Amino acid sequence: SDVCSSDLALPASFSSARNGQMNLTMAALLAMAAVDLGIRAWNRASLSLVLSLALKPLGLVPCLLAGGCYIRPMVWRLALGLSLLGAASFLHAKTDFVVRQYELFVQTLQIAGRPNQPLFCDIEGMLLFFGMPLPEPAMTVVRALAALGTLAVAWIALRRYDAARGAFVCMLLAAWYLLIFNPRTETNSYVMLAPFAGALAASAALDPKSLRRFLALAAFALILSCENWGPLHKLTNLWLKAAAGLVFGGFLIRDVFSGRDPLGLPSPSRKTESGVS
Repeated sequence: SDVCSSDLALPASFSSARNGQMNLTMAALLAMAAVDLGIRAWNRASLSLVLSLALKPLGLVPCLLAGGCYIRPMVWRLALGLSLLGAASFLHAKTDFVVRQYELFVQTLQIAGRPNQPLFCDIEGMLLFFGMPLPEPAMTVVRALAALGTLAVAWIALRRYDAARGAFVCMLLAAWYLLIFNPRTETNSYVMLAPFAGALAASAALDPKSLRRFLALAAFALILSCENWGPLHKLTNLWLKAAAGLVFGGFLIRDVFSGRDPLGLPSPSRKTESGVS
């Protein structure tokens, strides 16, 4: 199972590893946070999430989702960790330089939603690729509603499943939202879904009755590596990953609301334990 999971997650990592991007490390941190949240290792989970924010501003999304879903154990830990992270920056000898970097950080966040490049690998880029653009105000509403919906689905999952599966779904949803609705999603960024897709495919491979689910999840894991498909990349660039991600998310949300095992992920034990305390 571990070998299958690694083999299916590996192809999506090639491009990020080749380009030296932080998305690869962030994918690992989100996967570790999912494991630690599932076993209630709150301190380690907080460390992984704070480090994800230290790597990229995108780490704010999983921090907010974890804080919103695990309010009592996580909010104060994340707040403390982020405060220490911010204070640690001022260990630099030139404090004016640090202040300037934070000012640039705030300015970057303000303009991040209006990229100069017309196409990225998110839902807006997919619609533009197919000639069906939405006005920017409408896209802003879509992203805001998707954020609230993601929080609601994660909240439901944590109360419907055991702790391990609830945490898995929570961090999976964080990565999914980041990729589908972030207006600056690059094709390489989809490596953040690879550990989750690999784990789901590996769990399906263990069940002889789940051949169709395994094949579908394995195909999805391979789609996450489509930038390595040579000449086919030009035909799939910007739209295939976003489209496949939307289908994947649709099945995940269906399972959460219907009470099915999320994409076939089995319970780690017979005893069902609530994902929150």
